[in-house]
Amino acid sequence: LTLRSAAGGDGESGEDWKPALLRTQFMDLGLHAIGLQETRSSQRGLLVTENFFRIMGQADAGHHGCELWLARNLPLGTGRRRICFEKEGLTVLFESPRILIVQAKFGGFSILFCVLHAPHNGSDLAVKDQWWQTVGGLLQRFRDVGQIFCLGDFNARLGESVGNCIGSRVCPYSTDNGDRLQALLQSFSLWAPSTFDSIHKGQDVTWTHPKGARARLDYILCGQDPGLYVAESYVDDHVQTSLTVRDHELVIAVVHIWQNSATQSPHKRREYDWDLMNTPWGRERVCAIVNSIPDPPWDMDVHRHWEVLEETLHAGLEQSFPGKAKKKKVDLFAESTRALLLRRKTIKK
Repeated sequence: LTLRSAAGGDGESGEDWKPALLRTQFMDLGLHAIGLQETRSSQRGLLVTENFFRIMGQADAGHHGCELWLARNLPLGTGRRRICFEKEGLTVLFESPRILIVQAKFGGFSILFCVLHAPHNGSDLAVKDQWWQTVGGLLQRFRDVGQIFCLGDFNARLGESVGNCIGSRVCPYSTDNGDRLQALLQSFSLWAPSTFDSIHKGQDVTWTHPKGARARLDYILCGQDPGLYVAESYVDDHVQTSLTVRDHELVIAVVHIWQNSATQSPHKRREYDWDLMNTPWGRERVCAIVNSIPDPPWDMDVHRHWEVLEETLHAGLEQSFPGKAKKKKVDLFAESTRALLLRRKTIKK
């Protein structure tokens, strides 16, 4: 669905009525995360709306483009603590016209959202090879970042049931993209909930050809984490868009994640000797450490570039300002108090 920007009176670009129409419906449905393909945005970036963070990938000369929308004010979970997606917890790990990978951290959890748009089945073989190899390489690289959710138009028909990856609700036959998707599922221990009869309710088809042919091409893929439970999956064809014909429909999964899940990855604060760092010598040493950070080559991947800077900084701080050893509980008492405690212990014996 094309979601091009609208030009304002002052020459700045903004959001036109089509995304606003979708946002209202997504809020009514109570959706936390939405992946969209073929949005054709002329620029990449983050647009903060009244109810969603819109993370936008840039189109390729007016073609393709992926977006991830995350609810700003809709709480995640049912506990007393109000946890929502926050801007500071969002990191774009990779972006291209057909691939958008975002890490979202909230309340001790880390989730890897992959919004994907595969070349259609009749595309040039080299184009398909490159796309599927890129996706596989990125999942291999970021698989430990958090719980994986792939929200994708895979242009794939799955025609074979495979163990705990693909259920019995499959197409009459597999396509080349279907075979590639099956291999991806098995390689990274992912599964497609909408193919399991115990989970998916209602219709299977997610796409309608202008001439009337229908098929399932769109899937939500999840990691096989014991702390994740998919309660329900369905296709919602009631969402209204600006199109006068039906194209791709909305695929929805209702997911529960437990707090003790392997996806939980609380950030551990690094401990240094802050008092020593705040002395004249410490301030000079910090300046020296910062000045000694190497300049990574600019052809290096931007995310690895940042890692080099961060790792070098922390290595210097750990060497010059090691954290103070934590006191044991007994060290908190004075010598006289410890003597009295020992005496009481002896008397009780």
